[in-house]
Parts: sequence; C-alpha cells; structure tokens
Amino acid sequence: GKPIIGISSGDPSGIGPEITVKALALREIYKTCRPMVISDGGVMEQAIRIAGVDLKVHRINHPREGFYRYGWIDVLDLKNVDLKKLVHKKISKSSGKASFEYVEKLISLAMKKEIDVFLAGVVSKKLDSICDQMAMSVLRSARSPILSEARDYVTGFYTAKGELVSQ
Repeated sequence: GKPIIGISSGDPSGIGPEITVKALALREIYKTCRPMVISDGGVMEQAIRIAGVDLKVHRINHPREGFYRYGWIDVLDLKNVDLKKLVHKKISKSSGKASFEYVEKLISLAMKKEIDVFLAGVVSKKLDSICDQMAMSVLRSARSPILSEARDYVTGFYTAKGELVSQ
C-alpha cells in the first residue's frame, strides 16, 4: 500500500498547524501517500477554522486507525495543549514542549516501523535558527582569537549517537 507519512504540525502557537491543514486540503496528496499528523486534536481543529478549509479531524491513537482519505485529517492526538492558555503567534514554553513531543513521537513511530517516513520541516527551521543563535553567542563571548577572529568553530544539534541533526 501507500506509505504512511507522519507529519509534525510544529509549534501549536505558530503557523505550522495552518500550513499543515492547507497542505492536506490538496486532494492529490492522498493519491500517493497516507498522511497522519502528530499534534493536539484541538489545535488542528482550530487550524482548520483559521485556514478556512473544508476538512474534519479524525483523532487516532495509532497509525493503523487512520482513515487516510481526502476530507479527513488523521491526527494522532497527543492531547498536550491547553487551548484556553494557547496564545496564537506567541512563543511559549508549553508550545515548545508540545512541538518537541510531536517530533519525539514521530521518531518513536519511525523506529518501531509504524510509519514509513516523517516530516518535521517547521521544527527543522527552528533548529537551524537556534544553531545560528548559538553561533552568535559563541562569537560574542569568545576570548580566543581562534573563535572571535578566525571563526573556527561549529554549533549544532546531534543525536545521542553523534549523528548531526542541524548545524
């Protein structure tokens, strides 16, 4: 069958959920894969309203429960966002934690081979931004000319096995 693609909706307070629902409003996506979003079901329902698309959320607990058909967004609902406290377009610790939990779940599902591929593009951009901020911090606080003048250093995120995630 078609591959199951796990998709992180990104930061619940950012634009990731809206981008995700707009992408899943394209009928042709369902011809080539079975998309499943890792997010909070309420966040995705809110994103559908904001984006103004004609879709419905199907909350699931496992990839095998998905409908995988156009008109429905299969959401593996982590139930990890309090919508009453969520402030759209405002960075918060709780939204960052939720976003991290989405990626963590995607990795877990991929390692168990319960999904075939995963997408976490919004998170990837954020990691790149954090790496840039780390590099600026190193540059500003450097006492050695090797760092401050030659700029001979690198910042990045690595897995526990030393594999590069972002630089």
